[in-house]
Amino acid sequence: MNVSRCFMARSLLCLLVVVLPLLACGTDAGDTDAFTLDERDGVASAINSATTVWTPDDAPLQFELEQTFGVADAPEEAMLAGTSSVVVDDEGVVYLLDRGNHRLVAFNPDGTVRWSRGREGEGPGEFQNAFGFVPGPADDLLVVNQSGQRWERWSYDGELLESYDAGRIEGGGFFLSPVGFHNGTLIASSSAMGEEPVRVLQVDLDALAVVDTLIERPLDFELPEFFGYGLSNRLEGDHLWMADVTAYVLQAYTRDGQLVRQVERTDENRLLPPGIYTGDQGARMSTFSGISAPLFLHDHLLVHSYWPTNLTDPNAHVRRQARDQDVPEIAYDAALDLFTAEGQLRGRIHYEGMQTAAIGRPMTVGPDGKLYTTTADPFPQVRRYAVRMD
Repeated sequence: MNVSRCFMARSLLCLLVVVLPLLACGTDAGDTDAFTLDERDGVASAINSATTVWTPDDAPLQFELEQTFGVADAPEEAMLAGTSSVVVDDEGVVYLLDRGNHRLVAFNPDGTVRWSRGREGEGPGEFQNAFGFVPGPADDLLVVNQSGQRWERWSYDGELLESYDAGRIEGGGFFLSPVGFHNGTLIASSSAMGEEPVRVLQVDLDALAVVDTLIERPLDFELPEFFGYGLSNRLEGDHLWMADVTAYVLQAYTRDGQLVRQVERTDENRLLPPGIYTGDQGARMSTFSGISAPLFLHDHLLVHSYWPTNLTDPNAHVRRQARDQDVPEIAYDAALDLFTAEGQLRGRIHYEGMQTAAIGRPMTVGPDGKLYTTTADPFPQVRRYAVRMD
């Protein structure tokens, strides 16, 4: 199979940056002042100040479940225990990291297990706190293992090809994690720590060295010493998309680190910074809200976000937790926002009392245009959806 064909299909969904004059358009609600698209200094900025809220049943975006990957009981090899980092090749084979069972699993398009590799441990072919992987440039997967300290190349047939000591990557910084490959070059992100910003880097794996720093994004809150924090990012074609932490802002950069697009909502500010406590009880940090970098679906941008509905002071909540004081159980809402190719918000599907959408957490769009999500309800699984958009 050819990984480049897989990426070619996905790259066709990537938006081309077009220099556009200042204009105003209406939302679905007919408010002509609710959306502006402006190009300044080479950055196309889409600003949304209002939206239409849909229920899951009346939304023009509908999801038809086609297949699940993972089962509730036998066969045991198909039972998952916590899934992250879904990759789909151009034949519809689904590759996922089953973190709870310390293994890589490949599923055929019909949901049967193609192969399973790995067990808990620190040796070759073993996993310990592995938290993700990205497709490689040569029919392979680059897996993040050992809390990010070891990277491994696995073939699409389940063979361990190579292992890297990621801690030895010169200039790598804190919590370095692969984002994806572009023309055979690895793009990786480094978490913020203390006063150090989030960085996006170009990495030469053969030399185990950072070639270039492409992006630097400071956080708008202070991190305790030895605490890291990263931003949601996604590589789509020639662009790297990043989401903010405390504001509804999505930014697209070229491969050489130039900001070229920005999509934001000025009417939406439910995102909160993480709660941080440092004191006699030590130091701790908890995250209560989040926003994902966009997925490209049928020439639209799909963005998942979640936020607490009964919390206003994250620091106070974490402080009370650290002191073993009573705290309320956090209640959440979630949403899927649908933007046009130009960045105009068509509407929001609102999910009350949920931290993810009812369909699960959107993970990737396959070369077939299908949406793949992960969920733990009623049991850990990956789902494949056909998407209808009116």
